[in-house]
Amino acid sequence: MSVDGVNKNKISVAIDGPAGAGKSSVAKKVAADMGYIYIDTGAMYRSVAVYAIENGIDTANEPEKVIDLLESINIGIKYENGMQCMFLNGRDVTTRIRENDASMGASAVAVIPQVRERLVRMQQEMAADGGVVMDGRDITTTVLPNAELKIYLTASAHERAMRRYKEYLEKG
Repeated sequence: MSVDGVNKNKISVAIDGPAGAGKSSVAKKVAADMGYIYIDTGAMYRSVAVYAIENGIDTANEPEKVIDLLESINIGIKYENGMQCMFLNGRDVTTRIRENDASMGASAVAVIPQVRERLVRMQQEMAADGGVVMDGRDITTTVLPNAELKIYLTASAHERAMRRYKEYLEKG
């Protein structure tokens, strides 16, 4: 795992909370304002799903095959023109991981304990030197339990539903 551009003299910020609460929106803004790296942990799970799908694996029904692929997966994050780009084994998958099958596959691979363990280790390595804002599930408790700043972001069920609805409209 690699992240280009981390300043070793900065803290780690962990943002947790339910889906649709605005974690990613807040995390991106905080990272930009502070000059930190935003780490999209969901994009990492999407990357694993894309790799599995591209290798003919049914992510929902073949967890053992997903596990077998883990050691051959290298995920990298680079910033180009202010935009976060995801790389899977050296290939830019920034657009590919946002496709519907990648989203569905990410949900399937995220429940596989071995996938979670591997990605949590990678996320912890990325944040080890500070200068990162990370959001996602279990970020404040499991991934970055010693983060210098932890935020649990909430929103009403109505607001969360509206955020998702608008997001899906934007995607067509």
